[in-house]
Amino acid sequence: MPTVKVLPGGAVTELENAITDYLVNVEARTRNKRTREFYADGLERILLPFCRAQGINRLDQLDQRAIDRLAAELNSRRKDDGKALSPATVATYLRSTRQFIKWAAGSVPAGVSVPRPKVPKQDLSEKVLTRAEMQALVESGQTIRDQALLELMCSTGLRLGEALALTVDDLADRGRAGRFVLIRHRSKGGGAKGESGRELPVRPALFSLLRQLTLRRPADALTSHLFITARRRPNGEYAPLAKRSAEDMVDVAAERAGIKKRVYPHLLRHSFATDFMRRTNNPVTLQRILGHADLSMIANTYSHPSSTDLYESMMGYLQKDAD
Repeated sequence: MPTVKVLPGGAVTELENAITDYLVNVEARTRNKRTREFYADGLERILLPFCRAQGINRLDQLDQRAIDRLAAELNSRRKDDGKALSPATVATYLRSTRQFIKWAAGSVPAGVSVPRPKVPKQDLSEKVLTRAEMQALVESGQTIRDQALLELMCSTGLRLGEALALTVDDLADRGRAGRFVLIRHRSKGGGAKGESGRELPVRPALFSLLRQLTLRRPADALTSHLFITARRRPNGEYAPLAKRSAEDMVDVAAERAGIKKRVYPHLLRHSFATDFMRRTNNPVTLQRILGHADLSMIANTYSHPSSTDLYESMMGYLQKDAD
């Protein structure tokens, strides 16, 4: 259960108790570890130290002036390299405070509003891989395991951590209804935590490739992970494929494919999402595929057209007008 760390020699303040209660509330409402960590990080690492420095111990002291001072402090804060925090980072930190203030309504002064910094949309059009580059990357995988992992990330936008967490039981063949990989929310121990999560459709050829991994795995693998090391450990066991090993594999495949862009696992997620939006313009479906809680990330990152897209749309519009 979440508990805010209290400074040595100090009594627990009303604010600290409230933050602990809110984090318990978040824990009760979601199984998503990333969501829980997001709120804990924003409140314990940003809001609470600020309040302690300002002598704010009670909820009724979180008035508009205090919140404005917090926002101003974040806007002027510098990173270790001397650069200011990006608007996106400031907005992220303030989002956890906004949700906490909303939860504590009635205990904080009425009308308190947490600023919403304007975050410029990312333009990934020049950085992401084209479909041809993604195909070349997949074909440059040196083993069936590598090709399966690369295609899975390129064709579904799966996070590397989610892909590496897959087990042999996460492949679902439903015949005419389709073939899927099951993305489960997992506990810290790595096991499935309930049946919550999402299902990702995969094309039959990829599903067959993933099936091959389960059929070729040694009978004494002693791990249910789908992606495992090619060699045994000194103790004779096979281990789940490590994140760093997968990152190195992506780097090697990109070099073999002759791709000049900087290629890393999360770029494959961006590349899939960008291509999906260009071809379907369906943000709601993309939200479900990527596993985002809401549409804000889609809107800020993927829902903008490239210069080429704008040109083609405008020319099409003008041509219809001329006709």
